[in-house]
Amino acid sequence: MPPIVLIVEDDPGTLHLFELVVKREGYSAHCAINGDEAIAFLQQNVPDVVLLDLGLPGPGGAEILQFIQQTPALARTKTIVISAYTDLIREISHYDVAAVHIKPIKATRLLQSIKAALGDE
Repeated sequence: MPPIVLIVEDDPGTLHLFELVVKREGYSAHCAINGDEAIAFLQQNVPDVVLLDLGLPGPGGAEILQFIQQTPALARTKTIVISAYTDLIREISHYDVAAVHIKPIKATRLLQSIKAALGDE
């Protein structure tokens, strides 16, 4: 079974690009366009990796990180934060994340981070 990657991104173009990168590598991609969709997915599924934008409608990235880290079933889920907002990145510095990237990010760098989070380097 391929690794499951949840992509949480409110920009449709960026979401589509990230989805293509994930699927091209053979991973199972699931998409959420806002915080509510992300939380709903995480309540029912255990992804291996979450690609998380911070500036989202509904619950923001910090709330999603808190949910992930407070949910025992998600203890092994790795989170990669990808955001254009450096102030929001500072706000989540106390959370345990696999990687933090400032947008824009190249597809090769994104894939490297996903592989590192999965232990597939």
